[in-house]
Amino acid sequence: MAGRARFIQRMMEADREWWKQTLLLVMHGSGVLLGAAVILPGLAGAAHVLVLVFVFGSLGRMAAVTSYPFVRALAAAFGVLFLFGRTQLLPEVTMFPALAASAAAVLGLIPGTDSRTSSASASKSRAAPVAPGPAQRQGRVLTAAKYGTSMVLSMMNPLQLGQMLYQLAGMGAAWIRYRGRFPTPTAYRQSAAFILPFQGTWVVAGGGFTEDKSHSWEILNQRYAYDFVMINDEGCSHRGEGTACDDYFCYGEPITAPAAGTVAAVRTDVRDSPYPGTMAVDFLAKDLRGNFVIIRHSESEYSLLAHFVPHSVEVKPGDTVAAGQRLGRCGCSGHATEPHLHFHVQDTPDFFTGVSLPIRFSEVFVDQQFQRQAILQEGQRVQSSARDLGVPEGPQK
Repeated sequence: MAGRARFIQRMMEADREWWKQTLLLVMHGSGVLLGAAVILPGLAGAAHVLVLVFVFGSLGRMAAVTSYPFVRALAAAFGVLFLFGRTQLLPEVTMFPALAASAAAVLGLIPGTDSRTSSASASKSRAAPVAPGPAQRQGRVLTAAKYGTSMVLSMMNPLQLGQMLYQLAGMGAAWIRYRGRFPTPTAYRQSAAFILPFQGTWVVAGGGFTEDKSHSWEILNQRYAYDFVMINDEGCSHRGEGTACDDYFCYGEPITAPAAGTVAAVRTDVRDSPYPGTMAVDFLAKDLRGNFVIIRHSESEYSLLAHFVPHSVEVKPGDTVAAGQRLGRCGCSGHATEPHLHFHVQDTPDFFTGVSLPIRFSEVFVDQQFQRQAILQEGQRVQSSARDLGVPEGPQK
């Protein structure tokens, strides 16, 4: 009885973040594994059952990585259908995923109450205005359909499915490694001094230190990630119709090293997405990250910069790079819905097993106000104050 009482007490004392992360990990895993059952023969029964499992699994995975309440509510609705005995719609194998999806989706609809973030960092910034692009012109229904369909098709690409399974395993390993207590902005102390990995004025299209602003709060290696784009005075990220990659202002712009370090990994052979601006992801891409560079800055700090233009990366593993040194050009490869730079810092060199770290940028203008140390969040216009670092192009031997 004493042991049972202690167990119940620990459950009551566990914070909301721990339980939410656990449920979302189960839902994310259920979605990917059930999706795998569709293309791996012998793991399920009749074709029509497979289709239902695949749809549910895909929806569950999307609910785990999106912040859209509608998608989370849809995942909850599938769970509710099962709970009300609609077993003819969902096979028995989906019972546990359905329950997990329902609970996690409901939790996702509840506003965050993480007391470890300050009220200042939790406040919403005014997002930059957005001029109509391909996604806006085609309407919300078609946009959602293209995004959802391309995500489902991604799990039929064995290369992407393999990466999803690896990421799932990595998230589980990270959860065990940190015991569910992940780095927070108030507790983490970074080793390297990071500058913005580009020149000129860009906009934080996604990212922040709070759950409502996060790039992907439930994906542990991207919790504190950022997406950067360039926009004009009208709030538009592209010229013309925005249907071609080179319509976008940031496409082809130089991307630079955020801090001194050693190149740990590189990829440069992934094509640009043929669907820029439509919200459809490239389900035929060889790699979710597209073309990327990973740089080791210290024993436990590795930056990842992703979505480079194919064959534009100028460094290779083992090269030593200086802060501000050119790495390649901004592109739209991998799972990029439009040209942009994806950037984050994690605690291991392996993208799939790492945990995102909440870093601050040095010497940066945020909405034209100079800050020596800056926490960035969605909607801010940012520019590095380090305009001329005197760093040569190309790797240093």
